[in-house]
Amino acid sequence: MVNWFLGKNIHSDNHLQIGWNCAKLGTLIFPLFPALGAVGLFLAVGDTWRQKYGSIISKPLNWGLAILSIWLLITSSLAFNTTEAFLGLGNFIPFLAVFAAFSTLIQTPAQLRQLAWILVIPSLAVTILGFAQMVLGWTSPKLLSLVFGSTLVANGNPPGRMDSVFLYANILAAY
Repeated sequence: MVNWFLGKNIHSDNHLQIGWNCAKLGTLIFPLFPALGAVGLFLAVGDTWRQKYGSIISKPLNWGLAILSIWLLITSSLAFNTTEAFLGLGNFIPFLAVFAAFSTLIQTPAQLRQLAWILVIPSLAVTILGFAQMVLGWTSPKLLSLVFGSTLVANGNPPGRMDSVFLYANILAAY
């Protein structure tokens, strides 16, 4: 398992191997430990931008995303409630940079397939924790929720709907 995860599938571009390993590890950890998984994904995106900056900015699709970002900044500054508009952009525009980096980082269908399987692996733990939350009434201690960034609430949130390690049932449904 570890060999398949870290060593067997070497990235086709040696310069992106560290970023690829960080992306895989961050994707694996993110559903259960969001803060730690986000660090891995941030390192993957940062390493990819550092290594392939010229390649990323030369793609026409990324030019379109940059123009869209500028347009969103302009329209947000003209919005009725500019504060809320810019807060929404703070949640949206970084994902355009992540998309640009990951479209460079993921180069083969085999890499995409491997990342898809890595997304499936933690879903088993999320499902088990969700059923334990609903059937057995499991809750997480306060200290554990501070460390890992996720909590288990007995009978879910809202009550009667499974939310597992996520904050709300709709987020689990989207996952």
